[in-house]
Amino acid sequence: MVQIGDCSCKEHYAIYIDSWDLFVEVKCFLEGEHNKGVFKDITKIKPLDFGTSETGEQILHYTQRLFKCKICDCIWALRYPDFPARGFVGKYPDGKLNEDDWK
Repeated sequence: MVQIGDCSCKEHYAIYIDSWDLFVEVKCFLEGEHNKGVFKDITKIKPLDFGTSETGEQILHYTQRLFKCKICDCIWALRYPDFPARGFVGKYPDGKLNEDDWK
């Protein structure tokens, strides 16, 4: 098995998302780790399909995302904000997620 390297899960924490800037920061962290191959996308709910843009790109909107760290098994759950309702980032360092909360 190939070791990817160190993860940064210990440096981040669960948080409520109450601003657009914070949402972008959290989303960039999670998707960045996924793009680097550190996180595996384990999202179970499919995104909403909003059709195609004027340039022909498919427009998908997620309401939540789930990621699992390949190094420490921590699960990250991102519930997207729908302002004025807050979003939330859950951190499950033991790798056990309460499935009922994230269906």
